[in-house]
Amino acid sequence: NCKVTGAGSVANYNVRAAVILIEDSSTVTIEGINVIRNSPEWYYAIHVKNAIVTTDLNMHTYGAALKLDDGILNATGNYYSETDYAVWIGNGTANLSCNIESAGNSALGVHGGYSYVTFEGNLLSHYLFGLEIGGGQEVTIKNSIIESRRNGGKEVGDAISFYGGNILNLDNCTMKCFHPQAYSISEQGRAANVNLLSDCYANRNKSALITLTGPGNLIVTP
Repeated sequence: NCKVTGAGSVANYNVRAAVILIEDSSTVTIEGINVIRNSPEWYYAIHVKNAIVTTDLNMHTYGAALKLDDGILNATGNYYSETDYAVWIGNGTANLSCNIESAGNSALGVHGGYSYVTFEGNLLSHYLFGLEIGGGQEVTIKNSIIESRRNGGKEVGDAISFYGGNILNLDNCTMKCFHPQAYSISEQGRAANVNLLSDCYANRNKSALITLTGPGNLIVTP
């Protein structure tokens, strides 16, 4: 159980290893330091495995900045990936209040079978989706901007791709897409329900296979 802070840097250039690995029921806070992951192969900078980790960092990495596999991840700050999935959530609980940006694939990916995620902030992808959900129990996005700047249509430039997992809640969110044929919420061919806890806004409509439930409305203004 410890706190890691300061003005220094931690780096690992091994192609198949995290810069920082936290596991075995540890409780760790990381803030202020520079975490460097510059391998030419996609990997993650901070890997959480069955631990409780709190981060407050400004990270610019080659692969994913944060990856959660069991445990609890509490993250504030800014996280940028030069490639795919700046933050990857497997199993566990993630409480994220931050800005996440990816030059490659989706900014935030949720793919575990037993993940619970709450997010508040900005999600921006320059290649595919601002938010990609392929698994998990419940994801709640609130007070957020979710954006894809990819100049592609359905499945290559949607703000949200929701094709797995049980529950997606949106609360006071704005979805932005660059391409006119992209969707604010898409599904990769799998019909799904999305719960709007309040009114949400978009510059593109949702996919016809997405059914909206809840008290909110999707207000589309191209």
